Amino acid sequence: MKDSSIPLETVTTVGYGDVTPRRADGRIIAAVVMLCGIGFIAVITASVTAGLIESSRRHVAESERDLARRLEDVRERLVRIEAMLDQRQSKA
Repeated sequence: MKDSSIPLETVTTVGYGDVTPRRADGRIIAAVVMLCGIGFIAVITASVTAGLIESSRRHVAESERDLARRLEDVRERLVRIEAMLDQRQSKA
């Protein structure tokens, strides 16, 4: 009869389950190794995600600056057009 495995094993198993620690100290070591592996994968995933988000944020900020600059150009052109129209109306 197979003895019960620690619940943590389910997170890291590939489905074979051929070799499992039987003594308490082996199970503790296995749990520590599994938690370290899970933590390592989590840190790598978080680092990659943070890099992608930062790149996307910079791209959006650059686009917003470009849009603001273009809107300012349009505003300046409208101000000049309004000034020219005011001059024409005052001459007429």
